[in-house]
Amino acid sequence: MGAKARPAGPALVEMLRGDDRRTAAFAAWALVAIGPDVAEAVPALVAVLDKDWAALDVLTRAVVQSDNAFVRRHSARALGHSDAGHQAVEALAQVLVDADPDVRREAVWAFALIGPPDEPARAALKKALGDEDYVVRFAAAEALNTGE
Repeated sequence: MGAKARPAGPALVEMLRGDDRRTAAFAAWALVAIGPDVAEAVPALVAVLDKDWAALDVLTRAVVQSDNAFVRRHSARALGHSDAGHQAVEALAQVLVDADPDVRREAVWAFALIGPPDEPARAALKKALGDEDYVVRFAAAEALNTGE
């Protein structure tokens, strides 16, 4: 979709807030497809994420599958700020090797926000300690120390 669909953004954000879960899921997918041109979508997705599994699914897929680094980065951020973030640990671990250092940074900060890492998350974070980006290394160390 991209920038041409930007005018639909506010209406899609409103659809996220509605009571129809199916409509919210389709709106979330559309917002991810539009990408960074709908900046107001991230807070709306976070709000929906805490009450709806459909948004969790959308963000988990977006963090791993999107071709757009902005979408991956903000999806990781949204997962970290959500009460449901612990359900996305596998997807966040996958993006710790993303080509974009900003995406890797958001993923490790998401782990720190989610709380004490389980064993698969710990393994991924230990690998991130060797990342070329010093912020990723620092954030990985912080995430590993969460709850200790």
